[in-house]
Amino acid sequence: MTNLTIVIVLSLAVISLSCKQESNDGSTAVDYHLTVGDTAITIPDSAVDFANVQFSAEAYILREYQVAHDPNLPHQGSAFTGTLQDWKALGWQVRSTYLLAPYAHDIKIADDAQYFYEIGTYFAQFGYGWRDTFDPEANLNNASVNIWLHPADTTLSADIPSTVGFDGESHFLLRYRSMWSLQ
Repeated sequence: MTNLTIVIVLSLAVISLSCKQESNDGSTAVDYHLTVGDTAITIPDSAVDFANVQFSAEAYILREYQVAHDPNLPHQGSAFTGTLQDWKALGWQVRSTYLLAPYAHDIKIADDAQYFYEIGTYFAQFGYGWRDTFDPEANLNNASVNIWLHPADTTLSADIPSTVGFDGESHFLLRYRSMWSLQ
């Protein structure tokens, strides 16, 4: 394959991931289309809008930092010793070396379609970011805060703090996933 052919093929692959359309109110809406295995997934603009309000990357990255920083967890090497601000500035290649399962996906991914897919799929990792799984009054810049013990919605089961992955519940995640179209 020539370089031009590769560029054209890659361009077509990117185009197939998202589709812009004119909505009734005149704004440009984005539906994301992905294929995972043999399943075609459409994440409509209404789901994207919902996730943008009900998912907090700041809450998630705080938990990621807490896991990386905890010297009592079985890290492959040593625990991360920098500050939360230092952590936020790191790229995935460095951050991933301090994390353990289920932390296998980068929240800072550049591909929007993949981001919206991941936050709705990998709940044990990204569950910490759904607004009904943490205290909405918590200071997300305080690295010592454990805000996932008592979710804002007390009808949900809370996360068990002794586990690394999120094992509570989220009505917001379930609502978000119900908006997806699977074929």
